[in-house]
Order: sequence, then C-alpha cells, then structure tokens
Amino acid sequence: LQLLRAAEYEQAKGDGGGEDGDSRPTVYWVDLVAYLLGTCGSWEDVASRLENLKVIDPPVWNVLDARAHWIVTDASGSQHVFTWLKGKLVVWDNSEVGVTTNDPPLDWHLQNLANFVNVSPFKPSVPEWVQSDSPVGAVPFSGKKLPNGMNLLGLPGDFTPAGRFVRMYFLSKFAESEGTGGASRLGSVYEGIEAVQNILNSVGIPRGSLRVDHSKKTSQTAEET
Repeated sequence: LQLLRAAEYEQAKGDGGGEDGDSRPTVYWVDLVAYLLGTCGSWEDVASRLENLKVIDPPVWNVLDARAHWIVTDASGSQHVFTWLKGKLVVWDNSEVGVTTNDPPLDWHLQNLANFVNVSPFKPSVPEWVQSDSPVGAVPFSGKKLPNGMNLLGLPGDFTPAGRFVRMYFLSKFAESEGTGGASRLGSVYEGIEAVQNILNSVGIPRGSLRVDHSKKTSQTAEET
C-alpha cells in the first residue's frame, strides 16, 4: 500500500452512489490489505475478489487528503498495482517494471521514463570529429578523462515521486544485468542485499528536509519517509 491522493473510490450508499440492489461486500480502503490477505492466496484470487468488491472511504477519511493504491506480488513473481480512479477499478501489470511510487498514477510514471532514455550504465564517448584541440587537450573530454557519473547525467536527484521513480527504475535495472546480454551481475544473496540497500538509500528522504508547520504555537515537526 502506498499513498495516492489521485485515487477516488466508490461512493457509499446514501451519499449519491451505488444502487439499492448492490449486494457486493463493502470494505473500507484502510481495511483492504487485511481483507485480501485473509481471503486470497495469489494474484488471481485478488483479481477475482476485486471484481466483486465495493471499496469506499471510511467516514473520517472523507475530510482528509489521503488515499492509496496497492501493490500485489505473489509467489509466481508477478506484480500488479491497482487502485480506483473516478470510482472505477484500474489495474496495471507491473511485473517487468517492478517499481512503484506515489502521485500521479502509475501509467503517468511509466510514460515519463521515455524522457530519460539517454541515461546509461556506460561512460559516454564523443566522436573524434566532434572534438577540437585546445590548451587543455581535446575537448569535449571523452572516455577515461570523464569523471565517474557522467553516464547518469540527467537522472533526477530530487525527492519528488516522479524523481524517485525514475531513479529507482534505472538504478535497479543497471544493478540487475551486465551489458546488453542481460546476464545477472549479482553473484550472491549478499551482493543482492547490498545492491538493494544502496538503491533504497538513493531515494531516502533525509530527516528534517520535509517539514510541516502544524501550529504557529509549536516548532516545525520533521517528517521522514
């Protein structure tokens, strides 16, 4: 479960939504995880349940700016993301991507990846015909003369959901495979754990950098995720 403010669930009976003959089970979205864990054993089970389930806001949440979407990964390794937009169930097969974040909805983030196709795990090189002699040598520099990290130039460094999604996607893909052949470059469980820790550290929001002024009478309180 992750925060998604764009989500809009169905309306409860009596508030202008739903029909009197609607016999589907009704679940508050805050209880959905427990409900699905208690009744489902695979993504197929979840998908079947969702088609015949009415998910609504608890009364207190109607006045708060909080909604969510859900990520389901089962024993087969498949991953699906679902939520409700404008009262309609929306499901995405996210098995190949494997990354989720907050607003906007997932399909926006997937399309946004196209803006960063220049990012590469390899150091960039400059054709010789582009270079010029100068007092500091051939410019622009290329290959070994370039500092490490130039291949990731343009990768977002901010902590917005969009920036974190792009960073997580490319760094995880680069960690998983070696070159164009796609062979895994993680030789052991320990290397895998180390890679995961490093990637997660790249999207951790440092303590004190996101603050909400709860009251003029109290000091600002730092939030961290």
